[in-house]
Amino acid sequence: MLYSFLENFKWITSTIYIANEQKNITKRKLNLDLYEKRYKIYYETKEFIHTCIIKNKITTEEHEDFIVKTNEKYFLFGSEIIEYLNLLVKNSDILEDTAHDFEEKEGGTEEREKLVNERGDMNKWFRDQWFTLESKFLKYLDFKNLK
Repeated sequence: MLYSFLENFKWITSTIYIANEQKNITKRKLNLDLYEKRYKIYYETKEFIHTCIIKNKITTEEHEDFIVKTNEKYFLFGSEIIEYLNLLVKNSDILEDTAHDFEEKEGGTEEREKLVNERGDMNKWFRDQWFTLESKFLKYLDFKNLK
């Protein structure tokens, strides 16, 4: 009788241990999946900023493509990243508009000079974003936070 009890106890504790380990593995897998989705948005953001800096303009297609590729932001990040990505979209829209207007203006006009200054300001802003991007996303992409 005691032997039977010990065998059952051993079986029950083994089952509980295995179930607990499966739960831990599942949790780590979910965290890794979440990390991969967040990293994808970080990567797309970095690529988008790089495009804005290098070309000093953005096409409507590139603008819309970024919006689509980062659309999951509402489910993956806190409000600070959502607001930041929305600001990137807003400023890339300004960059897109100034680039379009610049191409339509005649050379040497005051309006064209103003557009040159606006594009320069936007380019500087995007360059600043390049150097601060990691710190903005660190909270969500630091492996120390994956448990």
